[in-house]
Amino acid sequence: MLSTSTKVLIRFKSTGAGNGNNGFRLYFEHTAPPVECDRDQVSCHHHSKCVTKEFVCNGVDDCGDGTDEENCGQGPFVDMPCGKPDISPALGNERIVGGREAIPGSWPWQVSLRVWDLEPFGHACGGAIINRQWLITAGHCFRRYPKRKSWRVHVGKYSKLIHDSTEQIRYVDAIYSHPDFKGLEPWNKARDVAAVKLNAPIEFTPFVQPVCLPKPNLDIPPGTVCHVTGWGIARGTGSELILKQAAVPVIPRRKCQEWYGPDYRIDENVICAGFPDGGHGACNGDSGGPLVTKIDGTWQLVGIVSTGGVCAYAEQPGIYTAVASQVPWILHTINEDMLHFFV
Repeated sequence: MLSTSTKVLIRFKSTGAGNGNNGFRLYFEHTAPPVECDRDQVSCHHHSKCVTKEFVCNGVDDCGDGTDEENCGQGPFVDMPCGKPDISPALGNERIVGGREAIPGSWPWQVSLRVWDLEPFGHACGGAIINRQWLITAGHCFRRYPKRKSWRVHVGKYSKLIHDSTEQIRYVDAIYSHPDFKGLEPWNKARDVAAVKLNAPIEFTPFVQPVCLPKPNLDIPPGTVCHVTGWGIARGTGSELILKQAAVPVIPRRKCQEWYGPDYRIDENVICAGFPDGGHGACNGDSGGPLVTKIDGTWQLVGIVSTGGVCAYAEQPGIYTAVASQVPWILHTINEDMLHFFV
């Protein structure tokens, strides 16, 4: 609910039923009213602040959403340090479905892709930071809202609804979905990947850092333990309002194909990860989020939450886009965008 007034009246009526519920929570947020800017000022995208033009492209995010640092000629920053969070994650078999929350800042590449018009319930997909201005997510995240102006990107975020002091907000400058991604049916979800360019660089902090891209065509052996993170549905087994994590082993593709049958195409473009008995894994709302594993001391983005059967059910592991097979396309897309920028 949104109100343009300075007052809000909320009426709550309880059913009075003693069904063991633990009450309710109420969240509210005050936003500054729109302001009009002078001719020598730039209006920030959120329209609640003006920045003098002399501060544009000075390397400081004066607007708080990158407006004054847009189109300033920053490079792709592909070779920067990655995959070594300042805050170590607690590893183990925690579940997203019914699991324990992650330590704040322990997965600093995690992003929340949010539909602007649906806030504060705008979270739709996850994603992973790969450098200061680019993130990787799933192509199917943009089927319903394909326009870049529909989206905001929150990095450094831990709580799903409440504003975190560590988070930064950016807008989407461009969405590049893989041209071979069809995505209308489970068997057509090969190459379910999208590269998203932000309107301006983000600031790296202990809570905001990039994950490493794997080497092209890196093969992840069956049994390798990976971690998936997100704010997806917990199926009534815990809070969905904070970032969660799950440790899941890679399943052999042949076994995964046997479990899913002909409705899914399990090939080198995907990774299956989960337990034969279920109980651990991603769910709705985790789409586009990162599946990572530690290789040679660094966390690498090996998968993207794509599809699967019933969340965390037996013999229905999560199906993730294999990032290693898409690295050449990702790097080519970023470089092509930069060439167009300087033309």
